[in-house]
Amino acid sequence: MARLPTDNIADILRDECLVLIEGGHTIGSGFFAAPGFVLSNAHVTGAEVGHKVSISWQHHRVTGTVRWASPPPPANARTWPYPDLSVVELDKGAPQHTCALLEQSEPPGSSDLLAIGHSVIYQGVPEANPALVRYGGKTGHPPEQFFVLNGNELPEGMSGGPVLALATGAVCAITKIQRLKNTTMGGRAVPLRALRGIDASLYRCIWRAHDRYHATGSRWLELIDSMRLPLTSGLDHREERQLRGLLAELPSSDDHGGRWRSVAGLLPLDPQTPLIDYRDVAEELGQLYRQNERSLPLAVAYAADLARDGAGAHADALSDWALAVSRRRGQAGATTARLAAAPAAPQIVSLMAELTPTSPQRKRVRLSVWQHLSSGDSVQVYLGPTSLRPESAWRKLKDLLVAELRVAGRSQDAVRIEIFAPVELMDEHVGGWRLWPEHQWTELGRDYPVVLRNVDRRYDGRIEGRWQARWNSLAGAPVGGAVKPIVCEQRTHEAHSGRIEADPQLGALALAASPFESPTRTALEVALAAGVPVVLWQRRACRHCVAPDNAACPGADFVRDIAQQLAQTPLDELPERVRTLRNNALDPDNPVKCGKDLVLLWDDPYRQPPPMKRPASR
Repeated sequence: MARLPTDNIADILRDECLVLIEGGHTIGSGFFAAPGFVLSNAHVTGAEVGHKVSISWQHHRVTGTVRWASPPPPANARTWPYPDLSVVELDKGAPQHTCALLEQSEPPGSSDLLAIGHSVIYQGVPEANPALVRYGGKTGHPPEQFFVLNGNELPEGMSGGPVLALATGAVCAITKIQRLKNTTMGGRAVPLRALRGIDASLYRCIWRAHDRYHATGSRWLELIDSMRLPLTSGLDHREERQLRGLLAELPSSDDHGGRWRSVAGLLPLDPQTPLIDYRDVAEELGQLYRQNERSLPLAVAYAADLARDGAGAHADALSDWALAVSRRRGQAGATTARLAAAPAAPQIVSLMAELTPTSPQRKRVRLSVWQHLSSGDSVQVYLGPTSLRPESAWRKLKDLLVAELRVAGRSQDAVRIEIFAPVELMDEHVGGWRLWPEHQWTELGRDYPVVLRNVDRRYDGRIEGRWQARWNSLAGAPVGGAVKPIVCEQRTHEAHSGRIEADPQLGALALAASPFESPTRTALEVALAAGVPVVLWQRRACRHCVAPDNAACPGADFVRDIAQQLAQTPLDELPERVRTLRNNALDPDNPVKCGKDLVLLWDDPYRQPPPMKRPASR
């Protein structure tokens, strides 16, 4: 039976990277993280910087010096506190050695990990000992969290040894402690992300040496390539290693937070650990975002920005790398434009909420929420149960919006709220939600542009072309001149269909009253099915309208006034213009009142969160 690539990686880690550490606080393990550097626990090496320890592997035995170690526990503590890390530098004259491939990402939930260290259980002397464990999540509260390892014994001597994530083929943690001696109850490990808490110059030295070492390839990396693992960054493994190697050559900078924001825009949460070097920005971008195939990977955008704003050979190398990756992806034009552009202006960040029907009667929905950037990149911030009553989904969305908008307030980016809903749920007055008890006079739709979108046609490829054509017809001129009025007269679906389908360029409707309180409902249903992307109405009733037979439609003033107010409004500015009109309607000194309870369906076929599999009806 053929061996798995991770079997061979584990052999390299055990035979060539694992070291025995003696002469410190206790006998334990460590491993080569970069040329000349060993990582271990502070409770193994001791916490005294400058202390000498013995390092043994294969047939070699050398001395090393503790360059950094976290402080010891108080006298009454049972274990060493977070992070329980130490860095040992080999003394001069040490032979060359293999270095482990490291990653700072968290393993997938309940995935298999392989802890490797030393044990004296069987031979009475330290020998390499593997322990297959299951990842059980994190302890405590961020950022001071350990990984939980379940399902095997972690005997004394394994502390300080590497923990290999079998799903990725990279070391993700350092074994810290067993839960209970002589049991298979597992223990805890230190995430490699905890290294961001050590001395910053030493951190850069270790990671840059690590990234240079792995930039040109090795047996370890050949085995990872054979695993053909997809990366969320949009790169392949070779491209990612090349980028890390290029970033390792750049001069030090303190503007990593600014670079992060300029590429990613508004993020669901700030990074829980500091961004110390360029590689941290690249790694965080790759972990947080899952780009669709049409969007430029954030790592490529980041490299292009560094190349554009830099100079010399380093900038040229980053530019060449970004163009090579984008050519493979068919995105060379986007990268060329970014290389030539001025620094990016603040982005529009949409909080997109989708309520997808999950039952045949459409009485239950699934709620999903994304943050979507104007660059085309998205990150999902919530995926709810597959079956919620609509009122429960609306309540959950209110809570999510409060949390997400508090984060958005820290950014200069413009924020928009987009609600994908079936027509049956479009009567929810989202724009009128009052989410902040301390400011009860504020409404969501007056603080932020709030737009409706149709969830059904998002999944209906049959009308995609017509939808795009109608949207395109609106893009070249102000919206007001393109708005077609729909009064409250009784008309069949067929009658409205004949009127709308006869004009494939018709892109915007103004309904004289709420489609849920007037005969205009049929017009809305036909418009959605025909791909009409813009519909406006007021939340006013007109149940027994006598127009046009006996009198003028009471909503005729609205459809006339809204067209006039949008006479100079381009399509992409329509959500913000509607927000302004909503506020104008409450200003006693402003005569424009057509924005009162104004609803906007603004459905851009090109601005979508990543496609999802639609939940099956139950």
